[in-house]
Amino acid sequence: MTDPAVDLAKSILTLVGRFVSSLPADQLHALAAGEAQLKVVPKGARITGGSSGARGAAEVPAVSAFQVREDLAKIDDRAAAATYLKDLKLKADPLKKLSAELGVPPGKLKMDDVIKMIVETLVGRRIDGQSISRNASAGRY
Repeated sequence: MTDPAVDLAKSILTLVGRFVSSLPADQLHALAAGEAQLKVVPKGARITGGSSGARGAAEVPAVSAFQVREDLAKIDDRAAAATYLKDLKLKADPLKKLSAELGVPPGKLKMDDVIKMIVETLVGRRIDGQSISRNASAGRY
């Protein structure tokens, strides 16, 4: 029988590993150099800057790119995915930061267009691919 604490630690380390592997290269380098750090933030918390040596008051989304990616992977409808993103109620800069972290370069797009690009990239392409696979296996191609 295994120790529940060991099992919990393994589970947490797996989640942390998935999260860290989803970070862009610049953030990984910052972590490795000690210029950035990972923090435990309670679910639903909204960080607007810090008093303990924070370099600015950049607003951090209440949800991580990893969590958004996982949530969008469970959604099979473009409209529902757009609603999910809008319900996060992110301002323009945090939304664009989230978009970049998801691998969807936001460029100079307006917020609605950024949401559309995220939805199309992470949900729409998956839906289209599944549809093509179903049609191919049904002999329609």
